[in-house]
Amino acid sequence: MINSIKYFEEKCISKFEKLEDEFMENSTQLAKYIMGLTDELYKLGLEMIKESLESMDKMLLKSPLRLRN
Repeated sequence: MINSIKYFEEKCISKFEKLEDEFMENSTQLAKYIMGLTDELYKLGLEMIKESLESMDKMLLKSPLRLRN
């Protein structure tokens, strides 16, 4: 989860701010603003899923139950 939080801080926040600034300058671009936010949130979700699966994989590889069999 730590890497996902870092990703959000380093990448998403600045993109969210840029998208908001662009929307405030041209409020007729609502669809572009929504699509941009949705895309960034989708990428964040994928990062979180990736990190969770990698953690689970490590946990399973070290599992004493798995190692016994």
